[in-house]
Amino acid sequence: MKESEWGDWPNFSYAEMQCSVTGENHMVPSFMDCLQRLRNDCDFPFTVSSGFRSIQHPIEAAKILKGKPEGAHCRGLAVDIAVSGSLAHRLLLYAFQPDSGFHGFGIAQRGDHAKRFIHLDGIIDNARFPRPAVWSY
Repeated sequence: MKESEWGDWPNFSYAEMQCSVTGENHMVPSFMDCLQRLRNDCDFPFTVSSGFRSIQHPIEAAKILKGKPEGAHCRGLAVDIAVSGSLAHRLLLYAFQPDSGFHGFGIAQRGDHAKRFIHLDGIIDNARFPRPAVWSY
C-alpha cells in the first residue's frame, strides 16, 4: 500500500504501521478497517508498537531461522498495541466481539507497564494458525 492511499484510518498514520527495519507498509486494508472500528469503539488513543514487519525484521528473521512460518505481522494482518490496566481490559472487551474481525489475541501484561501490550491479528482459521486463539507472552 502506498502512503497516498492511506486515508480511511484517521487514527493511524502510515508511518506508525511501517516496518521499523525496511520502512515497508503492507497492511491489509480490511484489517485496518477492523482496527479503526476498534479504536472508535474503545474511544481512547492507541499506541501501535508494531504493525507490518518484513522478513528482514529481527523478530521475523528469528522465526524463519527456527523453521517457523511467516507470521501475521509479515502478512499485514497484525498489530501490537502498547496498553495496560483498565485500558487493556476495555480494548479486549471490544476486540473479543464476534464481529470484530480479530481472531488472534496475544496478551503481554506482566512486568513493567511501559512494556505491556496486546497483539491482535486477523488470521482466519487454517492449518498453520488455528483460530480463534488466545495466548500469553
